[in-house]
Amino acid sequence: MIIYIHGFGGSGEGSKAKAFRAYFKSIDEPFIAPSLSHVPELAIKTLEELIDSYYGDVKLIGSSMGGYYTMYLAEKYDVQAVLINPSIQPTVTLKRAIGQAPSFYDESHFEWNTKHLEMLKHYQTEVTDQNKLLLMVQKGDDLLNYQEAIDFLPDAEQLVEEGGNHSFDNIEQHFEKIRAFFAIGNYFKHTMKPKGVGLTNNLLAERLGDLYYDALGDLLANLAHKLNEDAKADENRGRKRLADNLYASAYSLENASASIHKAWGNCEVHTLKWLDENGSNRVV
Repeated sequence: MIIYIHGFGGSGEGSKAKAFRAYFKSIDEPFIAPSLSHVPELAIKTLEELIDSYYGDVKLIGSSMGGYYTMYLAEKYDVQAVLINPSIQPTVTLKRAIGQAPSFYDESHFEWNTKHLEMLKHYQTEVTDQNKLLLMVQKGDDLLNYQEAIDFLPDAEQLVEEGGNHSFDNIEQHFEKIRAFFAIGNYFKHTMKPKGVGLTNNLLAERLGDLYYDALGDLLANLAHKLNEDAKADENRGRKRLADNLYASAYSLENASASIHKAWGNCEVHTLKWLDENGSNRVV
């Protein structure tokens, strides 16, 4: 899941949020852009609950003060993040906003006070692994000093553009770069654990092993089909040795599927009888 974190006075319906939403939808990548409270503690709590709900399997994009929040969350959850003209010292730059600050969604106003500035101090962080960050700044930023971000994150991957503004002109031109940085879509699909599954691989294997054997056999057959398709794709790319090994793995899984289905045949009558006697609602 990719989470976009908007800036001060912004919302999940801002122009960048909408552009990102349309783009990630076009490549079938899960994406959300929540509209956050202007109160820092509430905004962070909302974001933490969202990240926890996806079991940490997220990537973050933060703009302006959303970039400040993003650095804190990227460090806490050890996730990749893109920072767009991020605010490095919002406790300083947002002093000028004290009073009635504008909401860019509907041109209304909200109260921004010194208590809110104090809350921001809790989220100041030093990013220990800057390799997981992509910093994007434009020198024409009319609200923040772009050099502060460059100096604060010297080891992050950096994209520095002449001109532009604080909103980051023509962000759409860099969507493919962000996609590549996150290694999603057609760039690289393999991961250390299944997307959207909040289980370790060991625990996932135990849960799958508890399936009825006919269902487990079907799952193995589906996995074999997937590996066969991957093998064909790699074969077409000229990766013959990789393709051969994938074909062999798929063949082994097909045999395993057949064996598991035989195991189901050995215990089907007894299992269905037990389930019937114990009131199971299994659909056969």
